[in-house]
Amino acid sequence: MDSLHTSYFNDKSVEQIIDYLVKKKMTVDELKMRLSFSNAHTIDDETLIQKLSFAQRRMNEPLELSLKLFYLFFPFGIVNFLSNEDDNYKRFSQLGYIKKIRSYNMISLLGMFFYITVGFLLGLYFSK
Repeated sequence: MDSLHTSYFNDKSVEQIIDYLVKKKMTVDELKMRLSFSNAHTIDDETLIQKLSFAQRRMNEPLELSLKLFYLFFPFGIVNFLSNEDDNYKRFSQLGYIKKIRSYNMISLLGMFFYITVGFLLGLYFSK
């Protein structure tokens, strides 16, 4: 196991920390334990702890309501040429926003079922 030092993460951005966590398949709590902060925190340690907490919040943030509605009515990037909203999925996957990716997939799947159900009901209605 490689040893980690807080100095390695001090100059990293939040996105770089998230990328590290995703690549190593670690949680923020595991990383905090491996860094083993001393009881006498320095200012750099406090800053790093705040960065790690912010990284955890960003990784676990759900989709905004406007994006949920967009992905419900336009599932899986049906209208890529009309909107830049689907570029968000690429950004989510690059930055490792796990919860947003799961929400995107779930909402898009619900959107597909919505369209299939509406199509089926319209087919039944007009076949009479």
